[in-house]
Amino acid sequence: MASGQASGFTQKFYFWVFVAPVLCIIAVPLFLPAAKLKVPEAEVELLANTGRNVDAVNDRAGAAFVRWFVSTGLYKPSVDQVRDTTPRPAAKVSDLQHNWSNKVWLLVYRAMWRWYAFWPLYVTGVLGLVLPSLVDGLVAREKKRFKFGQYSSVGFGIAGGSLGRSISWLIILPIIPVTITPELLGGLFAFAAFVSWYAATNFQRGR
Repeated sequence: MASGQASGFTQKFYFWVFVAPVLCIIAVPLFLPAAKLKVPEAEVELLANTGRNVDAVNDRAGAAFVRWFVSTGLYKPSVDQVRDTTPRPAAKVSDLQHNWSNKVWLLVYRAMWRWYAFWPLYVTGVLGLVLPSLVDGLVAREKKRFKFGQYSSVGFGIAGGSLGRSISWLIILPIIPVTITPELLGGLFAFAAFVSWYAATNFQRGR
C-alpha cells in the first residue's frame, strides 16, 4: 500500500516538475501577447520592497541568460532559423514560428529573473513554514505510534498528492503567467506547510 502511494506521489511530482513546465513554455506563448510575458512592474516593486537591489538582480538575470543561451548559440539560431525567405503560405507559418520563438525567450528570461529575484523568499518559506510543519508532523506521527493510534492511508494519499502539487506549483511558479504577490507566495507556502504536516502524521512505511 505504501509503495503504491509513494509511486503515485512520484509520478505526480515528476509530471508537475518536468512535464508541466515544458507544456507551459510551449503553450503560453501561443495564447498571450509579448507584453504579457515581460516582468510585471508589481514584481519589480515587490523586489524593491524586500530590500534587494533591483539593478543587481537585473544584471545577474541578464548575465545568466547571455551565458546560458546567447553565448552557447541557442538563442540566435532558434530565432533566425524561422526567418527563411519562403513562398506563401509557408512564409506565414514562418512568421508565426518567429513570433512564438521570441515570446518563448521572453518567458524564459522572466522565469530566470523571478528566480534570481525571489529565491530568498522561497528559502524563508521552506525554512520558516514547510520544514517546521514537516518535523512537527513526524513528531505527531510518533506520538500516534506510541499511543497505538491509527494512520489514515486515505489521508496520506490525499495529503501526499497535494504536497507534491504544492511543491511543484512553487517550482514552476516563475514560468506560469500570473503576477507573483506576497499573498500568492504566502498562500502557497501555507498550503504546502499544512499538507506537509498532515502527510507526515499519516505516513506509512512499507512492510
